[in-house]
Amino acid sequence: MATSIEKLADGVRFRLPATFAGAARDLADRESQCCSFLDIEFTDLSETTEMTITSPNPDGVPVVHLLAGLTGR
Repeated sequence: MATSIEKLADGVRFRLPATFAGAARDLADRESQCCSFLDIEFTDLSETTEMTITSPNPDGVPVVHLLAGLTGR
């Protein structure tokens, strides 16, 4: 469960409770096998983890925004 979602020009950034970091990393590993147009990075903070999903392919950015529920914002 994300505590915040930030729309980026080339993707999205989720802030997650640190307890969800392992599950998020596992999901990111599986997604990277099928969705090579995504770049997924993690930043561990004190009590939270940021997961940033971007796409170097401009055609992939609307997909990232749609999956994050950020279309029309």
